[in-house]
Amino acid sequence: MSGRIVISLGIAWVLIGSCAFAGPSGANTVSSMARTEGHLPAAVAKNERTAIERARWTTNVSVSVSADTWTFRSDGIPESTFLASHYAVPSTPLDVSAAGASVIATSQVLRNQNYSLTLPTTPKYSSTTTPTALGPIGVMLDGAVLYNPYEANKATVATRDNFSVTANGTTASFLDSCDGHPGPGGMYHYHGLPDCLVQYATTGTVAQTTSVSSFSGTTTPPVAETNAAARKPVVLGFALDGYGIYDNIAMDGKIIKVASLDACNGIFSVVPGYPCK
Repeated sequence: MSGRIVISLGIAWVLIGSCAFAGPSGANTVSSMARTEGHLPAAVAKNERTAIERARWTTNVSVSVSADTWTFRSDGIPESTFLASHYAVPSTPLDVSAAGASVIATSQVLRNQNYSLTLPTTPKYSSTTTPTALGPIGVMLDGAVLYNPYEANKATVATRDNFSVTANGTTASFLDSCDGHPGPGGMYHYHGLPDCLVQYATTGTVAQTTSVSSFSGTTTPPVAETNAAARKPVVLGFALDGYGIYDNIAMDGKIIKVASLDACNGIFSVVPGYPCK
């Protein structure tokens, strides 16, 4: 049997079944739903530990794994290649628009978060979905965190309401080309499928993240749903409930269709690194 579940982000929140299989999602925004309950077999817990330890964490991340839990530690500030040089920062988190927004250098807006988060080594599963809260719902390879789709007003979907501002000759966007940005308290986080992390997880290198310049009015194009470099699913991080977060590529190299996913953007499918015992 294979298993896996995800959140609605364009990446997968993975649940592994008795053969320890899990797979990626194809949505382009993070879901505001999650699952929690029900234990997995002990053999799966061992394989989940392997996935955690083998993940391509960047140097600002440290991971320690025990029998039942593991701890993610990071300053929360990705390396410079994962960040744009400037960001358009709204005057208030409740008004996500160019009106009153400022262009601020990344070095001035990001703050050390000193993350120390403990996650279960053995995820739990439930047939009941639970709305996610605002704030971190997962941890990513580059030390940053994952949010659900919404901004602080609980109405604005970040990846569909991007904008740019120009000040003193510098143009910056609200979300960068990797679907991330700084929030209140200088906390860098993602709202969509981070193509930069797919590149990094696949090849170990990443192109420089930049501001977004392609807009239709004040709305960005849909979040990218494919990455040509990804021939097989790659792990991009882990949700706080312990499930792996993958990109949207299946083992056959094809894109996972949104219609194939459940309410939490999840699916039971095969990913590398989880052989049946």
